Formats: sequence, C-alpha cells, structure tokens
Amino acid sequence: MTRARDLADFNLDGKAVTINESSADLDFRVEGNGNANMLVVDAGNDRVGIATASPAYPLDVTGSTNVAAFRSSASNSLVHLPNSGSSGGDNSVSIASVNDDFYIRAGDAERMRIASDGDLGVGTSSPQARVDIRTAALGTALQLSDDTNYGVNMLGVSGGFRMKMNGAQTLTIDQTDNANVFHINGSGNLGIGHTSPTQKLHVSGNAIVTGIARLGDGSASSPAYQFVSDTNTGMFNAASDTLGFSAGGNERMRLSSTGKLDIGSVGASGGTAGEIAFGGVGGSIDGFRIRNTEGNYLELSAVSSGNSAVLTNTGVFLVGKTSDSIANNGISLAGSATGGGFLSVTNDGNACATFNRKSSSGDIITFSEDGSKVGAIGSNSGQSYFFTANDAGCGIAYGSDNAFPSNGSGALSDNSKDLGGGATRWDDVFATNGTIQTSDENEKQDIASLTSAEITAAKAISKLFKTFKWKDKVVAKGDAARTHTGVVAQQVQKAMYDAGLDATKYAFWCSNTWTNDDGNEQTRMGVRYPELLAFIGAATEQRLADIEKRLTALEE
Repeated sequence: MTRARDLADFNLDGKAVTINESSADLDFRVEGNGNANMLVVDAGNDRVGIATASPAYPLDVTGSTNVAAFRSSASNSLVHLPNSGSSGGDNSVSIASVNDDFYIRAGDAERMRIASDGDLGVGTSSPQARVDIRTAALGTALQLSDDTNYGVNMLGVSGGFRMKMNGAQTLTIDQTDNANVFHINGSGNLGIGHTSPTQKLHVSGNAIVTGIARLGDGSASSPAYQFVSDTNTGMFNAASDTLGFSAGGNERMRLSSTGKLDIGSVGASGGTAGEIAFGGVGGSIDGFRIRNTEGNYLELSAVSSGNSAVLTNTGVFLVGKTSDSIANNGISLAGSATGGGFLSVTNDGNACATFNRKSSSGDIITFSEDGSKVGAIGSNSGQSYFFTANDAGCGIAYGSDNAFPSNGSGALSDNSKDLGGGATRWDDVFATNGTIQTSDENEKQDIASLTSAEITAAKAISKLFKTFKWKDKVVAKGDAARTHTGVVAQQVQKAMYDAGLDATKYAFWCSNTWTNDDGNEQTRMGVRYPELLAFIGAATEQRLADIEKRLTALEE
C-alpha cells in the first residue's frame, strides 16, 4: 500500500526518474544484499553516503579495504578537480594514474609524479632519485622561508649547487636556535660556529679530529699551530723529523727524531737519544742535561762538566759519583733492588753531612724501627744529646766538659740511669781518678754503727778474699789470662745468712736475673767493692776499738 505523499515525491516521466522532486526533507536509502546503507541520501544536509548511514561530507564513502575506484578504458585517465564554475582544462587540477605511476596536473601540465618504484619527481615525469626536483631554467628549486621571507633558497647553477640566504651567495647550515654551524662566504672561507670566517677554515669552539690533520711547516716567528691572540707562539716543523716550539717568535724547545729534547739549548751539539738539555739559546752547550745512558735509567749532568747525578737500573741514586762504591766521593742512596733504605756518603777531607735545626731545641736526627721512634740526636738548651726512646728513654747529653745522663727527650736525668747491666757489662773503665759517690748527710737517713751480727758477717767475709781467673778470659787468652783478687758473691751471701742477715737488703751485694737468647732464665751475682770494703772496714774499726778498750781496762 502506497501513501499519496510518497507517490507525489516520486516522478517517472518516461525520460528520467526524479525522487523528492518537491525538495522536501526526505531521505533516500537503498539497501544491498549485506549492507543496509548501500546508498544513503541525506536530503536535510544535502549529502550522499555510500556504506554509511550518516554521511559527513557531500560525498562520504566508507569501506574496510578498497573504498573507491575510478576506472577508464583509456591508459591515462584523469580525475578532474575544477575550479568553481570551470569545466576543466587549464582551470583545473587533475590526479591521474598511468602505467602504475601517480601524478598531479595543474594548469593543464604535469607538476608532480610518484613513480611505481617510490621515487618522487617535481617538474619531471621521470624522477631519477627518491626526491627529484627540476626547474625549466636555472634558479630556485627549493625555498624554505617564513612570512618575512627570511629563509634559505636552494638553487641549481651551472656545474654545481648553491644555497642562497637573503640574496647573498653563501652556504649556511644552521641549528634550530639559528646559530651558524656551517658557513661558507663568498671568499671561499669556511666557518664552523662562526658567521664571518677570515681564514680558509675558521672554527669557533672545540674541534675533534679522529683522522689525520695536516698543517704547513710554519716557522718560529709564525708557527703552523698558533693561537688567535698570540700568533708568534706555538708549534712548527723546525727541521726534517723535528718538532719545534716557539714563544714570542723565538724557538725555545725542540724534539728530535732520536728522542732528544732541547729546552733553552736549541741546536746544542753532542746530544744523545732520550736526552733533555737545559741551557743557553742558539746552540750553546752550556747548561744542564737529563738523559738515559747505557746501563743507567737516568743521568742528570752539567752538559759541559760531566755527570752530576745518576739513577741506575738497579734503583741506586748516585750524586757526584758514577759507581756505587763507598771508596768514591759522593752520595749513594740504595733502592729496593739492593736492600733498600741505605744511604752512603763519602767525602775527602770534609764533613760527610751537616744537619741544622733552627729556631728551637729538639731532635735533629731521629731513628725509627718499624715506624716507631727508637732514638734521636739533637740539642737541648745548647747541649747536644743522643738517646734511645724505648720505655722512658735513656741517653747521654754533652756539655762543655761533661757527659750527662738524659731521658727520652734529651733532658738531663739525675740518679735514674745505669751504665751497663747484669746481662750486658762494660769490661774496663779507664779513668785518671776513681768514681765519686755521693755521701752527703743531707741525703741519708737511718745512720747507725754496725750491729754485732753485721760485725760477725764482716769478719767472716774478710776471710773470703781469694785469687781467681775469669773463665771467658781463659777461653780467649789461655795461660795469658791474668789473676784477679776478690770475693765470691755466693759466699758473701752465705756469710750474711750464717750471721742471721739477708744479703739482698745490703747494697754491696747484687743479683740480676734475665732471660737469655736461648729463652732460659739466667742469674748473675755481684758485689759493690767500695761498699763491701767499707762494710768490712767499719766492722774492723769497731772490733779494734773494742780491743783497745779491753787493753786499757787491763792496764788499769
């Protein structure tokens, strides 16, 4: 059943079929076998859709793969895009496909083509590169500019290529911040990071060359490698295989192919390989030399007067001598190859060393073992001293006519140091006079006469004096060992014990115990003869006084 309005909008006059002849807002839709929107006419918006229910453009074609195809039986069919009111020809733009190429025509001539191999041609129908831009005559082929026409023109010229900027015949490559990176001006000068190059290569900033950079020979006054602000200072080729260095236009240093380095003695004769020479300018041989000589690692010498110092290949440093012999004058400092840390000084007729401490008293030379100080030589208030630093320290200080005991800092020490010990004794002491022992009453206490027991012990000890020989002297001298007189300390100890006394309480009897080199405990006894004889003498005097008293009583 058909409505009257539907029939009124459908007109079939034998020549054409008209739908919606009344121009009403009446859409038209044709369904396909599998697409409900095969053809849709949106009358209200004057749009036509193919395969879409809501066309967004005057012609809106939707598809999943190939959306549309324009076919013609001709080999160079065109799709014309004419200007408004134009039927085509010179007033249209056309796109076309021919032999698998795609091209665009404008003004009734081909302007751009994409060939079947992907090459893009502008101004040519046969592009020979990925982008091939051609002009009918030499001139601008590519222009990049902004609204102020400040940009770059690329031009094809006879026999080459030119980039023009604002009309000047220059080639410039810029970074995005518009700072010149690469600039060639009309004089052929190349500037890198510089807009006004004054030389054939003008670099502003750092440069790295990973290959080979070659310079001219240059000269001392105009070195090949020079500085912008100092053109007569730098590096140049002084001679064949020789490198020269100049300062202020004058050569000051030269390095030869043999490894000889002249500093301030440029051109000096007599040089050797591996030598550094310091001295006069202009060929003078006066000066100082450092060189590697046969058998030695380093030699320091006055160029005209021979060796001054040598560091040998065994690690010995020699000053003023050429061999490590104590018989030769000079200084020898041994390195690790000869034991290390050994200093030898030899001088003929003069002191071998001088050490001078200024401004204050204290150590002048110190001695250490395993990093710890064990001794020193120094001065204290004008007196020189030598001491060991172990424990509290013990040393000898020297005055104008005296030698004094000192402590570990060199200060004088009274009544606290011993000369020798129980295990380490002096043999003989040669002196004009005997020892002086303090006997000041102000420093004594418990002063008393001998007791009867002490007199008894002294009487017994006086009978113990014997002659003897020292065993070690007999071993060393045989029958030539001399006979000594004295007492035996063990017998003295027994005599004191028999009298009811303890010998260890008396200073004339001594006993020292230590651990010997074999790790065994060893004891050695001794006596102080001056005190022992004083002990015996006091007892004898008291006995004689007692005898005299008795005789006096008998006579009365």
